[in-house]
Amino acid sequence: SGEIDIDEMLESPLRKLNQSKDSSFDGEKSMGALLLEESTLLSPRLGSPGGGDPPEPEELITALQKLENAASSDAEVREKIAKLPPEVSEITKLENITTAVQGNALLVQVEDASRLLTDYNERLQEELKERKRVGNMITEFLTAQRELLAQAEERLEQYYEKLEKMRGMEADLKSHIAALPDIPVLPGKG
Repeated sequence: SGEIDIDEMLESPLRKLNQSKDSSFDGEKSMGALLLEESTLLSPRLGSPGGGDPPEPEELITALQKLENAASSDAEVREKIAKLPPEVSEITKLENITTAVQGNALLVQVEDASRLLTDYNERLQEELKERKRVGNMITEFLTAQRELLAQAEERLEQYYEKLEKMRGMEADLKSHIAALPDIPVLPGKG
């Protein structure tokens, strides 16, 4: 009894759709209104707490894909940093410098290494900001999905209740029809 029957779940909205087609209203207009009603009830974009709308799945996917090319994934720059000579980072290596030419050459290396590291650190900081932003997007998305799931489960329960009422009415009607006396049909006057 815990299994979800998709046909049963869709029965009520489909019945509404069929009723709207059979009614005196314009079928297309009624169908469109019905679809809007159904999507509005399960929309993460309406009435979300905090006033901000959760991201659409496409937005979230795009943001996650951008993170794949982030600074921390830049193997080329990381390799350049790993290959920097120890002279640019170890103060004890300064003792080995004996001429101005060696000092100027080391200065150029240190400046190049400094630029490389500064640029890389800035990219890492931007990546960190972007990861926090995407983390917030994921949180908002998951919260909205949980809310939608709760709404869908609630509506499913309502549909199950309506279905049980209808089955009860159907059984009562069949019982009532079976209890009716057989009345012969009188020949019509013609």
